[in-house]
Amino acid sequence: MIAKFLLLILISLFSISCTKGNSLQKEYGENDSYFRALLLLKDDTQSEKAIPLLKASAKKGSPLIARRSLEQLALLSPQKKQLKYYKKIFTDYNDSSALLNYICELEAQQDYGKIISLTDNLSPELATDKITAVRINALLYKKDLRCGKEFLEWCFTKPYTAEHEKVYRQLSAEIPGVEFRSLVFNRKYSEAYKNLKIILGNKELQKPQLFSDAGKAALYGSKSFLENAYYFSSLAENAPLDCKFYSYFYSGRLFEKASDYNSQALLNFQNAMNFAETPLMYDNALWYYLETSLKKSIPSALDALKTYGHKWNDPFYFDDFLSTLSLRLISQHMWKEYIETAGLISTFASKESKAKFAYVSARLLQLNYLPVPENIASEQARSFFTMALDSGNEFYYKLLAASQLGFSKEQYENLILSYGTECTEPVNYDASVLLKGYADYGLPELIYDEWKNFPLEITMDCSLKISQFLFECGKENEIYYPQSLRISSRKVNYPETKINREMLCLSFPKCFEKTVEKYSEEYNIESYLLFALLRSESFFDAKISSSAGAVGLAQLMPLTASDVARKLKIEDYSLTDAQTSIQFGTFYLEEMIRRLDGQKLLAAFSYNAGISKVRNLYSSAKIEMQTDNIPMDIFLEALPIEETKEYGRKIVSASCLYAYLYNSKLPSQVIAEIFTATP
Repeated sequence: MIAKFLLLILISLFSISCTKGNSLQKEYGENDSYFRALLLLKDDTQSEKAIPLLKASAKKGSPLIARRSLEQLALLSPQKKQLKYYKKIFTDYNDSSALLNYICELEAQQDYGKIISLTDNLSPELATDKITAVRINALLYKKDLRCGKEFLEWCFTKPYTAEHEKVYRQLSAEIPGVEFRSLVFNRKYSEAYKNLKIILGNKELQKPQLFSDAGKAALYGSKSFLENAYYFSSLAENAPLDCKFYSYFYSGRLFEKASDYNSQALLNFQNAMNFAETPLMYDNALWYYLETSLKKSIPSALDALKTYGHKWNDPFYFDDFLSTLSLRLISQHMWKEYIETAGLISTFASKESKAKFAYVSARLLQLNYLPVPENIASEQARSFFTMALDSGNEFYYKLLAASQLGFSKEQYENLILSYGTECTEPVNYDASVLLKGYADYGLPELIYDEWKNFPLEITMDCSLKISQFLFECGKENEIYYPQSLRISSRKVNYPETKINREMLCLSFPKCFEKTVEKYSEEYNIESYLLFALLRSESFFDAKISSSAGAVGLAQLMPLTASDVARKLKIEDYSLTDAQTSIQFGTFYLEEMIRRLDGQKLLAAFSYNAGISKVRNLYSSAKIEMQTDNIPMDIFLEALPIEETKEYGRKIVSASCLYAYLYNSKLPSQVIAEIFTATP
């Protein structure tokens, strides 16, 4: 079907609609020849006709399109002629990508001397691993004496990767420090651990990367946590300055693994922070300091947060710690401390974490979980709800807070369309022209891979055009649905201007609409809930499989699908078939809702984690809260399974957006429907 669809586009461009063709030529000017060449290349017999067009756009096209034209010419040329094109690309653009393509072609033609001369001024520490690998292979082939020195420098100054491993295996020699890194890279920790003290005892091998790998070997290759903790702590005293961080850091990790040594772990994490050479290293040590404090006690964690929270560098790095802290505070009914924490983190946590703590604090006050006078509680709750409206790149707390504040339709519209974190990346107009051209000339197969090179640099109007085009192509070939959604969602999350409804609809699209509507009616489930489920489960990728084994749009496990098929009396089926997956998923969700007495949110939790587990958690929560009517938003926060908790947020948020965009229902109505049991 897609071939017929694209053929129609070609016919319209070259035969039926000369006006459209002329219009595109006028709009794209010198770049037009590049796109017309690509259309010709769809037919293998037309490549000769495409070459003059590519040469024209290589000379007169905009910089990016000229570069793509040269790359196409290289691919169309015999191997001996490809080199001149890669050389020109490198000469004209002189970046890492151009250099890599050029030296890889030189390698294919065994011109190792040229590779060496081109890369002579590059430091292994600064060059990309792929470029360094090609250079070292060239040095090895030419028996250049620099080979060994540069290889060791590369291995000991950079994180060990598959590129290192590939070159090392070609050397056919066992180099102690490199062999140690190789073992750790391949997760042969026990084998690496046997040589740990020999490696670290060699002063020539006392490099930060070796210390880091040694720490991993001690953590995962031995059960002697306490002995190893003291060993790394003692190493720190005489270790080179740039290795002290890893000595203290892994000493802390090892003390943490040992029982009842949290105080020693905390001391070593503090020392590691003092020797951190980058913000990431500091945050990593601080994260473990906070986590270890929480293991010790909640008051200890709160004290640590007061002391160090304002010193962290990347707020998002600590979202999972704050999520764990939130759960612990709720499970211990420490309502006062929860609200105090919401105020404490308001100056340094991420917007998402601040919104979570603010919303939950507001609800605790609203539900009278604290002995606060009603008028004061109401005023404080409103203040916290208002704070939760600014929730960064998350809709859940924003929509729930707006619902509690009684937002009007106009207020919801302004709130929803002001979504996202403003993109600070400079706009790449050349890339935007290229991608828009792929859409205008009917080349959907080229869009997504090209877009991945510039995901944050594309203009809003370009993102809208290519996403809309791919969505329409998805009606003929479903592979384009998730591509459209990924592009639109990235732009909605990081817009350079205010988003509009059209862009938001593409981020919450009605893919497979007829099938979803059919089974929505057949199983009496709101279509907005089904669209939300499919978007959350698979991003509308019908062929996707999870690491756990779930398959297809509705991400059903084979065993669950087999049970559904038996109940539906269907013998032959495929979970990668869109209609089958939607039918089975809808049937299963309806069954969950029915078995849980109409509780849609509990059904969503059960779809993700299993009904028995959710029932047990819900029963336990009611006992702990001493109520038979625990609010669903509070139960969500009390769930000990982070994946299921996040899944519930996604389902609620997406349901609200789908119902608002397509059914004109306010989010407050949808939240009430999902959070309240229906007969």
